[in-house]
Amino acid sequence: MSYKELIKVANYYQVKYNFEVTAQSNSKPLDQTNQSEYLRSLVQTDQDTRNEWKKRMDESGGWSEDLAAQYADEKGTSPDDLFGERQRLEKFTQYKFNFDTFSKDDWNNYWLLAQHCDFNLDFQKSALKNIERYLGRNSKEFQYLTDRILCAQNKPQIYGTQNTCGT
Repeated sequence: MSYKELIKVANYYQVKYNFEVTAQSNSKPLDQTNQSEYLRSLVQTDQDTRNEWKKRMDESGGWSEDLAAQYADEKGTSPDDLFGERQRLEKFTQYKFNFDTFSKDDWNNYWLLAQHCDFNLDFQKSALKNIERYLGRNSKEFQYLTDRILCAQNKPQIYGTQNTCGT
């Protein structure tokens, strides 16, 4: 491992530690830099696994309960947590962010994580309100999360952004 890579790994764990200590104490919000770095570290899960899952869905004609169960069995996860990230996402849903300090990258990362919190529809709806307030209804973040929530409620999509549910 190069020195640069070692520093990157050390920084990741320092940011992760700072986030967990702050989130547990709930005494003060993370500064904007730490928020952004921590959010980025969460969304940088195993992209190869996600791509493999997407390819498998494409080859099988889309998402199905049987396909999710088979894939979860192969990966040692569960169908409702294919990528083994639910515990981290549950922590994320409990944290209070200062949205007034968010950069565009922070909003993109917040939306990505909120979108994957399907286990907590109330949180997703709350996140959608934050996104609408700060980014507006014309933002891709608002449109994607809107469709995701509608899919979870077995309602038709408005923007057609989700490939794992009906139109």
